Amino acid sequence: MNAPRLLRAFALAIAVLAAIDPGWVRMRRDRPLVSVVAGATAADSARAIAVAGALADRATVTAGWLPAADAVVLTGDRLPNAFRHDAPFASVFTLLPSSATPDVRWREVRAPSRARVSERIAIEAYMGYVAVTGDSLELVVRQDGLLLARETVAVQAGRAVQHHTLSVLASDTGSIAFDVSATLTRSNVRTIGSVLVDVHDTPVRVLSHETRPTWFGTFMRRALSADARFNVTSRTTISRTDGSPITVSEGAPPALASLPDPPALDVVVVGAANAMEDRAVDALDRWVRAGGSALLLLDDAPSLRVQRWLDVPGWRRVDQAVAQRATFTAAFGETTAPVTDSATSAAPLLGRQWLIPTRVPAGSERWLQLADSSPVVWSHRIGAGTVIVSGALDAWTFREPARSDFARTWPRIVTEAAARIAPVASITVRPAVAVSGAWREVEVLTRDAAHDTIAATYTLALAAPDSLDATRPLQLHPRGDGRWGAAWRDPSDRIGAQQLVLSSSGQRLTSAPLYTVASTAETNAPHPSVLSALALATGGRVLDTDNLETLGDALDVALAPASRPQPWHPMRSPWWLLPFAGLLLGEWWLRRRAGRP
Repeated sequence: MNAPRLLRAFALAIAVLAAIDPGWVRMRRDRPLVSVVAGATAADSARAIAVAGALADRATVTAGWLPAADAVVLTGDRLPNAFRHDAPFASVFTLLPSSATPDVRWREVRAPSRARVSERIAIEAYMGYVAVTGDSLELVVRQDGLLLARETVAVQAGRAVQHHTLSVLASDTGSIAFDVSATLTRSNVRTIGSVLVDVHDTPVRVLSHETRPTWFGTFMRRALSADARFNVTSRTTISRTDGSPITVSEGAPPALASLPDPPALDVVVVGAANAMEDRAVDALDRWVRAGGSALLLLDDAPSLRVQRWLDVPGWRRVDQAVAQRATFTAAFGETTAPVTDSATSAAPLLGRQWLIPTRVPAGSERWLQLADSSPVVWSHRIGAGTVIVSGALDAWTFREPARSDFARTWPRIVTEAAARIAPVASITVRPAVAVSGAWREVEVLTRDAAHDTIAATYTLALAAPDSLDATRPLQLHPRGDGRWGAAWRDPSDRIGAQQLVLSSSGQRLTSAPLYTVASTAETNAPHPSVLSALALATGGRVLDTDNLETLGDALDVALAPASRPQPWHPMRSPWWLLPFAGLLLGEWWLRRRAGRP
């Protein structure tokens, strides 16, 4: 058989196969559906493109969050907002920046939701970073572009997590947005977050109640009255006639037996607390358990009734020949501390005589202590409120500014006591500052858990700043134990400040500020790092960008795509036309070359 006939035979065989359409059964592996979700930065988007290219031969890849996907690949260290409402049942894989690529990301930026004007606000920054040798981290806080605080901290090379606290001054009232940036100075890599603080100028309402006149109580009251942040009323028992007390009052102070429920009154300062009668202790106990804060000034060992109330087994008196310093402990809250002169070398308190508990109650907190760690000012939770106990017996005799900060220490302590008042209700918004169109979540905590069974008791609504008129009601869902939750998404054109207003039976209980920005820049929407736990729970993994080539193998292990028998009909593919046409053309060319038609 010559060559033209051979080519014709092959072409005829292909035509016959196309006519009879033979079929075979072969094993073929399923292609998983993989959703690739990019993070907040351009680098994360570039990684998402690289992931899609690397998985193109192994899986069907879709960009963005798809609930029906078999696996989710996150390029970055941030969870998508959609995860809050559509929990991922698929395996989650996270590609973090390479250990050799400098990077910095917020884990969380935290600040108190409320503060008083002229007080220091502590902004806590939690961030993860990848640094190179010789790098440093610069933290900056700005308000409307104005630099308020800047600190530079040394960082170690490689991947690590940093926690740092910056202190700024609340100089104006209203909903103040503080922009916080973290920059790796050598690598010039930056991340920006924001926190929102409701700054108000409502004075702290203080009642000074002295069981008997004392120098300690007198100078304490004067220190508070000289501070514009406090509204002080006083009631002092100067003597008794036929068992009836004779009192001297300033302002319109209530008696201990008729204290208004907090927050109508913020702090009660009790001078000579060791001399309180049992009925006065019972009245103060009821008020504290309702959520108030009481400061007890001891000038001697308290009565057994007070001692049992404070859960202290006994007391010891420390008398020093030389005045000893009492300094603040690290556990003392800095959130609402007033401005202090950091350059002064004076001790917060100075004294020779101290009354110290032999054992502080479980769960108590030390505020000031001596060099041997003996607590001289400490707090104890009773019910929903706080009791602060002072055993600085003669600190008032060392109140000269050159020797001690007596006149500034006690306003600082009373301010912190006011900040610890348990609110009737509180609102937590996450995130408080967000880009337009983003999802937000809110959690409402009420002290009266019994209301949890009546969903109509509480009403939550969005309103304009400093307005009582609700513009958008939100549906609250009970979560148990006095907790409620809601989620919503602002319209894409909603820009600026708003507030959440919580009401009960038509009465306004509390509010919380929130802010919406138009920029797509990173805001304070960072989430705590739960990627490892999420990957472990769903059967995924956390990988470096360097391990991109192993992502496909990791997907195969996690998903274990099955190989299924599938029928195969090769002649149904149009590709058979190419060899068929080639064979016919070859046969024609050979015949023409041989001179045959």
